[in-house]
Amino acid sequence: MEITVTSTVGNTAIAASKVWASGGKIHITATSAGVAYVYNATGHPVATRPYTAGETVAIPLPKGLYFILSEGRSYKVIVRE
Repeated sequence: MEITVTSTVGNTAIAASKVWASGGKIHITATSAGVAYVYNATGHPVATRPYTAGETVAIPLPKGLYFILSEGRSYKVIVRE
């Protein structure tokens, strides 16, 4: 048996937004310009923030569970403070 490899594909890092909560705020660092949409646990919109590539935005919010839509992805974050 003979196996011939004619090409390979290396690991590629996928750029994605970073979303986290601290200090009573949701923080979003995006890889490209866009808009972050924030919804509460019942699905009601609570904030909308435009951002530029590489910028970190901080959105102050009360304690609770939030869903963030940014760059075509969704994130779930809990604000505890």
